[in-house]
Amino acid sequence: MRLPLLLATLGAASAAAAQQAPPLDSAVVALMRASSVPGVAIAIVRGDSVELHGFGMARVADGAPVDPRRTLFRLASVAKLFVAASAAQQLDRGALALDAPVNRYLDGWRTADDVTVLHLLTHTAGLDERLIGYAAPSLEKLEPLGEHLRRRLPRQGWRAGELTGYSNYGMALAGYLVERVSGLEYAEYARRALFLPLGMTRTFYRAVPESLAADRASAHRCGGDGCQPLPDLYSHPYPVGLAYSTAADMGRFVRALLGQGPADSVLDPRARAELFRERFRNEPTVPGISLGFFNQRHRGLPILAHSGSVPGTSGLLVVAPSRRVGFYFVANGGRSAFGAALRDTLLDRLLPDLATTEPTPAETVALPAAWLDRLAGPYLLTRYSHATVERFPMLFGAVVDVTRGGDGVALPMDGGRRRFLPVDSLHFREEGGERVLAFRRDPRGRVTDLFAPAPVFGAEYPAALERLAWHDAPHFMNEYLSG
Repeated sequence: MRLPLLLATLGAASAAAAQQAPPLDSAVVALMRASSVPGVAIAIVRGDSVELHGFGMARVADGAPVDPRRTLFRLASVAKLFVAASAAQQLDRGALALDAPVNRYLDGWRTADDVTVLHLLTHTAGLDERLIGYAAPSLEKLEPLGEHLRRRLPRQGWRAGELTGYSNYGMALAGYLVERVSGLEYAEYARRALFLPLGMTRTFYRAVPESLAADRASAHRCGGDGCQPLPDLYSHPYPVGLAYSTAADMGRFVRALLGQGPADSVLDPRARAELFRERFRNEPTVPGISLGFFNQRHRGLPILAHSGSVPGTSGLLVVAPSRRVGFYFVANGGRSAFGAALRDTLLDRLLPDLATTEPTPAETVALPAAWLDRLAGPYLLTRYSHATVERFPMLFGAVVDVTRGGDGVALPMDGGRRRFLPVDSLHFREEGGERVLAFRRDPRGRVTDLFAPAPVFGAEYPAALERLAWHDAPHFMNEYLSG
């Protein structure tokens, strides 16, 4: 189906919701048009209430409308919050300890001795990235979690606790520790300890049951010629992304995170507090990370978020515990800028007292042009392999090119380049915004690292990036290998 025709159906698909909240509906439809999004489901939690909204099409191929109570979408990395919540349960019961070495809970194999449970849950274990062997060719060929981790867990490339390095395998290992201490295979544990107590009867790991196949949304690649469905993708470390749910079920999960409904039977107040508490910062001036959640700010208010993306589907979960509000939404195609745009639209409606609040301008300093030029250059996200060929593709997919931007520096963000102005020689703040970034030098004065937010569909991962030498930069490596 061509995209203009698809978008023309949006008003009809959301007619019921439009009677209740026309301003929100019209705003969402406009954002969908701007980002070529075929379908969206939303759950909004305000204190004790949950609002559900569905827009557009779950499947372009047959025109099935999005129903926020029935339509099942892939969760992708939002499912990592299930792992974090499961671990918080076991921490609260004393079966796991944050400062305990991971090897204490393993049997017959080991990871690096300095890795603790806390490191896994905050992406600070220092594990290399692993691409080869991560995906499974089919659902039937998924390996048992423990067996796969024993064979394929990446080696350690950085010391544990040194910096953030986003790791699917690290969080999957945290899920496996829940298996070890509970005696239940992780999918079954999540079903019994999270989904059933919260009434999440349409949330599943690995696959949607055949009886509900007609309610499953398709992933789409959308462009000028319309939206085309994409095939399923499967991953052996399934707890961190191979899950499906509805907006209604995820609203129940958000309520539990905020302490509403049957929350105490799943996460008591102490466990929720431990889940939300910030645990690590790459540098004192930049936002950090909690157990599974990324810490960020909206118009000065601290919020916690996690997004998830696989080709053709992206979702975002946000909570503001101090205000007892949160939401989850998912889109089955379109541009990634949609995530941040809808995030801000929902937060401004949930927190109207902040909607007109502008960031307080930071006092900036003037730096020599030569110093700004020294800061500029390529920086590589600390999510690569130190010792295998898997490092090479990351040079072309995880390098951030920092440039001089007038009297500051500029980074690619939000579909363009955002300028950051200097607060001092190593710390910068977003022009007209509230994001911050920091550079680090070694004892010899060389710039070695950049700590900056990495926006992904509305969540902002607290990234660490390494300064690349000129001979390691993507352009040179491409020319060298071509030659």
